[in-house]
Amino acid sequence: MPFFMETVAQALKRHPVLNATWDKDAIVYKKEINLSVAIATDDALFVPVVHHADELNVNGFARKLHELADKTRSNTLSNTDMAGGTFTINNTGSFGSIQSVPIINHPQAAILSVESIVKRPIVQKDDSIAIRSMVNLCLSIDHRVLDGLAAGRFLQDVKHELESFSHE
Repeated sequence: MPFFMETVAQALKRHPVLNATWDKDAIVYKKEINLSVAIATDDALFVPVVHHADELNVNGFARKLHELADKTRSNTLSNTDMAGGTFTINNTGSFGSIQSVPIINHPQAAILSVESIVKRPIVQKDDSIAIRSMVNLCLSIDHRVLDGLAAGRFLQDVKHELESFSHE
């Protein structure tokens, strides 16, 4: 999850309309990138916030995610931990899901669900077949703030960055 979080935070810098909200009759662009992240307990779902997410690397996200998970499960989240999110990322893959339709965390403009990473047969450029680890990324958007073109470009950017991780 920290790899996905870092990739999304950096992509939000390049695609600021996904880090915006709709307020009355105008789009409001948020200066800070604050990733809301869904964390489940045995009987509830909480969505604490990683503030200034664009300033963290994978290790920073791993530490912050561990801290927020501990606070969530020990019922010690503060109001500050829960406030100020500008974009939500959700790991429905931890439940075995391969495709979902996430609900936007109002007033945010978008939410991304990371599904299960599964092995699939893939036809290569030379028409050979290889087994590759694949993941579906499911994005829901508020069309008052952005359209499918902006969403598609964001997902293309995220995909490209995730693929570059796998080749490093």
